Amino acid sequence: MKGQPTAATQIETSADKLVTELTLCAVAGAAFQLALLAVLIKVIVVMTAAAVAEGSVVFSWAGLLAAVGEVLLGAGTTTGLVVTLVGVLTAQAGQIAVAKGEANDNSAFRGGKWPSATV
Repeated sequence: MKGQPTAATQIETSADKLVTELTLCAVAGAAFQLALLAVLIKVIVVMTAAAVAEGSVVFSWAGLLAAVGEVLLGAGTTTGLVVTLVGVLTAQAGQIAVAKGEANDNSAFRGGKWPSATV
């Protein structure tokens, strides 16, 4: 049973790291989707107001400019969100690669198997 505690510790460490990394991925994904939803709602509200202003008897250049400005701002914000998400997920992929390397480390698993209970 000499090698079993070491093997169990290695599994526990790898599992803890994976839980942390996958949780961070999930949080980053959820934050991205919520931020994207906020941008979309804002674009819809501004575009609706601009369409109403432009379709009324009083044509509004301000409404048209607000619509164009909102499209540009929304596109810039969305690009920033995507870049941030890609950065976070790239870092997470690196950590998962490290965890995979640890999982392939057979130092605690002689011959790639669980240590024998009878040594």
